[in-house]
Amino acid sequence: MLRKALPQILVIAMLCLTALGQTKPAGEVDIAKCWAYPLADNTASTLAADGANVYIGSSGAKVEALSLDGKKLWATEFGGDINSNLLPTDAGLFLVTATVSDDAAKSGSVLRVVSKETGITSWTAKLPTAERHFLEIYQGSTIVVSGNGVVQSL
Repeated sequence: MLRKALPQILVIAMLCLTALGQTKPAGEVDIAKCWAYPLADNTASTLAADGANVYIGSSGAKVEALSLDGKKLWATEFGGDINSNLLPTDAGLFLVTATVSDDAAKSGSVLRVVSKETGITSWTAKLPTAERHFLEIYQGSTIVVSGNGVVQSL
């Protein structure tokens, strides 16, 4: 008899637990969706944030800046691909773009510094061609570690 009633008892017990719920421990935070930003046809390849903005890098070396409340500030396209992380600093937003061309002299990787307020490139530096670059700040210098083994401090 108990075996036949057991599934019904479990369902009732689950309903009671669900309906009554459990109390939250003190200090637990409720999670709520603040905002969402749809990415048209592109998929974000890299994301970064600082105290003021969120930066999204996607295919076509497109970079978009959003305010912390999800409003689009600017967007720019460099062509090619982004093959590094996005690195927001006081000097600007650092990233590496790569262009592919049949002419080896025209293809390569370029380190760019973009204004965080406007998206306009303030300066560039040619880097050795590599599939991937990693950017970081160390003691006031920008460190570029390329996938081909070259390490540079700028």
